[in-house]
Amino acid sequence: MFRKTIFKKIFLSFSVVIIIYTSIILFVTISQEYSQNRLELDKLNEMFLERESNIIDYRLDVSLNVVKLLSQQDVIVEFLEKNQFDYNTYSKLFNELTGNHFSNDQLGFNLAVLKDFGTDVTSSDGYFLFKDYMKFIHMDKNLEKLKGFMGSEGNNDLQCYDANDKLIIVHKIYYHQEKQNLYFFIVWEKKDLLMTNLPDENGIFGIVNESTLASTANRGENILSSFLPVENTHENQIVSRSLNDYDGYQKGSNAIPTINYLYITNVHKGIGLPIHTIKSIAIILFVLLLLGFILTTILSRKSYSPIEEIIKNIKSGEKKNNTEEYIKNELTSVA
Repeated sequence: MFRKTIFKKIFLSFSVVIIIYTSIILFVTISQEYSQNRLELDKLNEMFLERESNIIDYRLDVSLNVVKLLSQQDVIVEFLEKNQFDYNTYSKLFNELTGNHFSNDQLGFNLAVLKDFGTDVTSSDGYFLFKDYMKFIHMDKNLEKLKGFMGSEGNNDLQCYDANDKLIIVHKIYYHQEKQNLYFFIVWEKKDLLMTNLPDENGIFGIVNESTLASTANRGENILSSFLPVENTHENQIVSRSLNDYDGYQKGSNAIPTINYLYITNVHKGIGLPIHTIKSIAIILFVLLLLGFILTTILSRKSYSPIEEIIKNIKSGEKKNNTEEYIKNELTSVA
């Protein structure tokens, strides 16, 4: 019983040491795999944001270039000089707006022109009274902001507005000779700007300024709003930050400096160890435990061998002493 107790204690001591070392190795391996996976995921998210922002910037650049070309046409000067409605001028302007209508429709935007807040609107969708057009493009909730922008002193300025399913860009252009501003409305359908197939099905992609202009979120507006206001960034710089259980990646627009692109992913759902990595770790764990058991058994036996020898010697000495005492007692009784 005594011998078994000693062997068990030695075996358990070595087992504890082996388990501790195995745990340390596993912890280091899993930590490195997790860190590597996190770096790869960050890189993929940044690459997605870079690609998607470039695509949207290209589309926005095209629409702004169309406005620039349109603003340089002779009919625009003619339109500015007319103080009253002139069918011939409005007809020419309408033809200019719809001259590239097929490609505009393909890209997903429409154009409109007006002289000032409250004036009639000539658009690629037709002629409108001011309030009717604002309702048509769902801008009726932004009239106060629009009035403030149109009445501001800045020239050649841009302003973006969220209008339900549309993103509205208002481009103010000042004509020095006529000493007058002209306002070009670029009306984008959000579905034509935003990508719906995100790398993370739980992710949210948005176009933002001080508020959300457009996003893929159906029920994640609170999450998107929690990352606002966004940080100021340099050109082509991607900034990431974590908030609660979410990671946000932000990049400024190269087409319109006042807007930013924001991509948000769920940390816990986005990061995980691949199945092949988990299998590899399971195999490593099994091998380490098997080797640990074999080493523990061998080391325990080697460590126990001297103790076992000592116990045998003690027992043989006790047996010898008992035999001598028995002979001595027998001789005494004979005598």
